Amino acid sequence: MTLSVLMITYNQERYVAQALDSILMQQVDFPYEIVIGDDCSTDGTRSILELYQRRFPDLIRLLPPEKNLGPVRNLLRVFAACRGQFVAMLEGDDYWTCPEKLQEQVDFLRRNHQFVICFTNSLVVDEEGATIRPSRLEADRSRNLSQADIINGLVPPTNTVVFRNGLVRSFPRSFYRCVNGDSLLFSVLTEYGDAAFIDRHTAAYRSHAGGIWSYKPEAYQKLNTLLTRQALLHRFGTRYRAVLLPEIQWSYRELMELYKDEKKVGKFAGTFSNYLFNNARCGVFNLRDDLRYFVFGVAAALRR
Repeated sequence: MTLSVLMITYNQERYVAQALDSILMQQVDFPYEIVIGDDCSTDGTRSILELYQRRFPDLIRLLPPEKNLGPVRNLLRVFAACRGQFVAMLEGDDYWTCPEKLQEQVDFLRRNHQFVICFTNSLVVDEEGATIRPSRLEADRSRNLSQADIINGLVPPTNTVVFRNGLVRSFPRSFYRCVNGDSLLFSVLTEYGDAAFIDRHTAAYRSHAGGIWSYKPEAYQKLNTLLTRQALLHRFGTRYRAVLLPEIQWSYRELMELYKDEKKVGKFAGTFSNYLFNNARCGVFNLRDDLRYFVFGVAAALRR
């Protein structure tokens, strides 16, 4: 098997047929499979997936349902089931726009053994498929990326990525607390080589209220950014400590400021407790300044 398309879905009945059709339109000269993990959708997503599986039984592998796993556990479950030499990723609410996408990216990786990932640019579209932005990539991501770049937050667009399979088989337990499974996976893969940028558009990323990130509350995004940075620090230790530790501290401060502004004293105090524990564990404990911040923070949160 040359390539596996890794797809995770959850409550995407409006979009998943378009995602599957964009895979099926691919023009390739190699065998591939579509491996799908539906995370116990409560709408009609699984019925649509089962319909496509019946139409393409030799191509689509729909993994059996389990309990709801969450995006990272579901992603890693599907990743473990992929049998291809290469893996492409597409979530059930996004779609590909270029019929030659898979062929061109597999050919690129076959020619360029120094890279473990290749990625392209992507459109950003709304719920109806209308273009919101013609480019998902800023200038600083429109280039080849190293492991350090990705850990610094310059993550390739997931729906454009193709990577070499068989390099990584296990992940630390800290990864399973996060929702940013793509950035964690790419960080580990680039232990073995860089991510190459191919300067073209091949996909569309859909920004909509049901997505796992775009329209989530600010507190959700900040908390999960914090958890991702902590998981990376746990995985890579001292190698990226100088980069990640200040980012973790800043994430805690941002989250506490948000809870303070929202008058959520309990969440502010709980986050502050975790912040102190993290600082003590990492050897950056400053009790006097931290307690002063806590007292003024609680006072501000209680102020009417």
